[in-house]
Amino acid sequence: MMEKDFLIPRGIKAMVASMAHKKIVGHANEEEIYRAIEELKELLRTLDINVVGESIAHRVKISAATVFSDKKLLEVAQEAKKLSAEVIVFDFELSATQVRNIEKLTELHVLDRNSIILEIFARHARSRESLLQVEMLRLQYLLPRLSHLYSGQGHQRGGAHSISGSGESKSEVMKKLVRQKIDQHKKELQEIGVARIEQSKKRKENTCRVALVGYTNAGKSSILNRLCSEKLLEENKLFSTVDATHRVLDDQIKPPIVLIDTVGFISNLPKNLQQGFRTTLESALEAQLLVMVCDVSNHHVDFHIQVTNEVLKKLNTAPKDVLYVFNKKDLLPGDYVADHFLHEYPRSLLVSSFDPADMKRLKEAINHYFMESWPCQCLYIPYSVSRPHALLAAKANVIESCAKDEGVYYKVRLPESLFRPLNLENYVISQDKYPAR
Repeated sequence: MMEKDFLIPRGIKAMVASMAHKKIVGHANEEEIYRAIEELKELLRTLDINVVGESIAHRVKISAATVFSDKKLLEVAQEAKKLSAEVIVFDFELSATQVRNIEKLTELHVLDRNSIILEIFARHARSRESLLQVEMLRLQYLLPRLSHLYSGQGHQRGGAHSISGSGESKSEVMKKLVRQKIDQHKKELQEIGVARIEQSKKRKENTCRVALVGYTNAGKSSILNRLCSEKLLEENKLFSTVDATHRVLDDQIKPPIVLIDTVGFISNLPKNLQQGFRTTLESALEAQLLVMVCDVSNHHVDFHIQVTNEVLKKLNTAPKDVLYVFNKKDLLPGDYVADHFLHEYPRSLLVSSFDPADMKRLKEAINHYFMESWPCQCLYIPYSVSRPHALLAAKANVIESCAKDEGVYYKVRLPESLFRPLNLENYVISQDKYPAR
């Protein structure tokens, strides 16, 4: 397929370019610019692209054609060539026309932040749904750029002896094919979405759900691996995981607790990727509890929390309980940083995913959340009826039991949605009738 022509080779050298301007999101001042450049460098590292230099333009006015002035672009190109850079990567979104104009002026390949993120998603997607979603997003990104790609190529001539005119240009033919492919992907994604909704309904009825959310590279997959004894990919890179992963955290609690690992968030997420995020996160958004994993060792952690909350808000998530987990405490120089966050977020834990004691505390905190949210019921079930005893053993969280001559007294915790279908209402007794120990 033609989109493969846009795959970015590993190991190439890149020059990073940015601009200070209030009209560019996340680039209003020096602090924002350097944070954005730092993040872009991490994105490029994830793609095994070597950053050999950077350039920041300080301008009052943005050029509609090339963003930077021609003079500044030529300076950037000269420096890039001096450093043997093969591509200039801009730390913000560029239009197809801007890319074409800049490439013509600098005689270098040009990429923007969106293309880098799309490339990472394309490399890391694994499930059929995310592969389709990413390919569709890439095609939508490429569509306005096809005229540039196939410029200079001739028209298809039609009719016998080519007397029917010049016909469609190569770019027009390719655009038509791309649109058809996009429509095909949309249809297949809709079918997958219907099936996922049905699966989600079953999970909703039969499990408790906890979603791990947070900024990319905060350590969500590492935490899931430790809590669930799994071996998912762990890398110190951005967007190592782009698929939602479901694993059972604790099957001893009824219904079982399922942990959902989600794609990490990032600032200035391209608009066309926001819907892709929603699709990937849809099952996680139905979780009763959000565990927000934060890299406490990162000096931008406050900003990362802000971005995560903003993205969740844009995704129209219903209000949920949030447990803040400040991960990577082993990378902190001292306790003062951790004390600040634990004070600011009372419902929080400071952990290292490599510390078994920390992971045990986190698992207990999640279990405690669900158990405490369910009512404690006192029951008395005679020995003469056997089925309710078996149901409690298989389906309920028995906190305490007391056997007597004629039957057994139980204290159980169970969600209302599970308690009623088990037909246990006839055996409920008041707290004062429960025998003293």
